[in-house]
Amino acid sequence: MIQQYSLKKEFFNHIVHEDYYPFLKSELKKYYQHGKTTIFKHCRNVSFCSYKVGKRISKKIDLDALVRSAFMHDFFMYDWHEKSDTHKLHGYTHPKVAAENAKKYCNATEKMQKIIKTHMWPLTITKIPTSKEAWILCLCDKHIALKETIHRH
Repeated sequence: MIQQYSLKKEFFNHIVHEDYYPFLKSELKKYYQHGKTTIFKHCRNVSFCSYKVGKRISKKIDLDALVRSAFMHDFFMYDWHEKSDTHKLHGYTHPKVAAENAKKYCNATEKMQKIIKTHMWPLTITKIPTSKEAWILCLCDKHIALKETIHRH
């Protein structure tokens, strides 16, 4: 239990002290991702999963870029469940939207934008993850999305 608390504390130090954190938190809590899980909670869950995997597998991981990218990977500001021409291809288009928002609002680096843009592979078949960080985010996103969809809470 203490180790889990320590791990969570380390993880939160990567995101909560950023200037953009309050804005992201308020914006992403407005919309739902899977079931009753808000986009904020989903991004936090994926980011924490990515952090745990990144810490375990290699010291050659850019943990900071991984955690921040994972936290912003679904940074679109609309309800994708609503029928609309602007987001009817949401699964294919939102990684680019999220990367653009991450750059605009959070000064995301080029590396972080690349990580975000590839998180929906293989759906976005031409956007293949090319770094360890991108693969970790891609796989953690699938894992967490499945859990949230199955449990619906």
